[in-house]
Amino acid sequence: MDPKLLNKLLKIRQGNATWQCPLRRAPIWIFPKKQSAYRPFILLVVDQDSGTIIKTEIEEKRPDPRAVLAHLFDAMPGSILTMGQKHRPARICIDDAELVQFCAPQMAEVNVRVELRASLPELSQALYEFRNNHEPT
Repeated sequence: MDPKLLNKLLKIRQGNATWQCPLRRAPIWIFPKKQSAYRPFILLVVDQDSGTIIKTEIEEKRPDPRAVLAHLFDAMPGSILTMGQKHRPARICIDDAELVQFCAPQMAEVNVRVELRASLPELSQALYEFRNNHEPT
């Protein structure tokens, strides 16, 4: 890891928070005018205890593990969604084994545990509700 980034992240206060980081295909289709229709990927970073969405990304194609790791690092300094609160979680639960394998060693350098959690029911429920609220009438 880049020493500047490592130093920056280690300066951020660490709490006991657990973040969930699911990566899923959206339950909706995008129909651009001059290209083929596609279902985007949604990457969420959610505080498990409060349910607060810390960061969200929507990508046309599945982001590679480096991009997911970068999104997780970007979430730590805080954003408008978290009122600028800087925080480094104690643990991040990801539901994709490949992403866990890639992210775990990098996150360990900033004292964050990464674990595989096979099911993230909160996200499934949110996507189900999103789809039901946006179906054509």
